[in-house]
Amino acid sequence: MRKKALSAVALVLISVIALSLCSCGDYSKYGAEEYDRGVEKDSVMPRTNQFTDSEEIFTKHFHSDALVFLSDTYILIAKFNEDNYNSRKEALLSSGGFQTETVVNPYREESPDLNEEHSPTFELDGFHFGYLLLSEYPKRMYFIGYRDETRQIAYVWFADPDLDYIETEFDQFLREYGWECPE
Repeated sequence: MRKKALSAVALVLISVIALSLCSCGDYSKYGAEEYDRGVEKDSVMPRTNQFTDSEEIFTKHFHSDALVFLSDTYILIAKFNEDNYNSRKEALLSSGGFQTETVVNPYREESPDLNEEHSPTFELDGFHFGYLLLSEYPKRMYFIGYRDETRQIAYVWFADPDLDYIETEFDQFLREYGWECPE
C-alpha cells in the first residue's frame, strides 16, 4: 500500500514538472493592438497613436518564459519623413532623459559577484541607443535609439522582476531578448 502511495506521489510530481517544462518558451507577437495593450500600464513607453506623423510603425512584444522567470520586451520603431525625424530626434536628444554615466548594478554591494558595468550608449543594427534615466537596472530598462540613414527612432522596454544581473553588453542582451528591426 505504501508503494502505491509513493508511486502516486512520484507520478504527480513528474507530471507537475513535465507540465511546467512544457509551459517554458519564447514567443513574439506583432501589431499595434498587442503592443499598446502591453504598455498601457507603463508611463514611459509611447503609444502607437502618438505617431500620427510617422510614415510607418513596427511593433513587437517578445515574451520569454523559463518556469517561474518571466520577461517581456516591447519594441516600437517609427519611420519618419526628414522634417519630422529631425524634430523628433532633436527633442529626444535635448530632453536630458539619457544617462551619461556608466550603468552599474545596484546589488553589487550585497554581492561582489554582481560587479558588472555597462556603457549607457551603444550601437545595434545601425541605431545609436541611449539608456534612459528612468530605468531600474536590471529589472526594468528603457532604451531609445535613432538611425539617421533610415530616419527611424526605436523605443525599447525590457522588464523582468526577477533579474539581478546582465552578463553581456546591452546590444547583445537586447538581441537575446527579442530585438528585431525591419529593413
